[in-house]
Amino acid sequence: MTRLKRMMDDGVSLLFISHDIAAVKALCRHTLWLEQGRVRAFGQTSVVANQYAGDWVERINSNNVTVSEDATATVDEIPSSSRSGTGSARLSDIQWSTAEGPAESFPVAYGAQLTISARLQLLMPASKIVVSYHIKDLRQQHVMGAHTGCHELIYNKDLNVGDSVFVSFRAPVLLHEELIP
Repeated sequence: MTRLKRMMDDGVSLLFISHDIAAVKALCRHTLWLEQGRVRAFGQTSVVANQYAGDWVERINSNNVTVSEDATATVDEIPSSSRSGTGSARLSDIQWSTAEGPAESFPVAYGAQLTISARLQLLMPASKIVVSYHIKDLRQQHVMGAHTGCHELIYNKDLNVGDSVFVSFRAPVLLHEELIP
């Protein structure tokens, strides 16, 4: 990636073809989204990437996955552009902590175990719920994340209005500051 960026900085034009949307966002200013040989979108990468992500969420939701929330802050601070899903559930609480206690301020120490917990309240009957979190860098590139789509105790559970779901993710913090020359 560094070499490709250097080449571009030197004025070389590149045609980059990939299914890795994070790599496309990191390298490209303009993006052409093809699906089965047909143009779905063309334009600024940020716009096309958002359309692509929205399409992915719509396809997942049409297959009965009813909720997918990006949890990046307190519930009131999560921008609507970071949320997705059908609206069958509402994120009612989110917390992050380490072994030392609540991680109310960052940075969290390198190597610490970060626990991200969320509670969802069901607003409509639902099944096949997927809850996810994504940690992104300053350029909005996906760094790490996880989801509950492969956890049968959550995914295969039928839920009713008023039910709540509590999920926790644990991940080692193996991220560090980037020194920009």
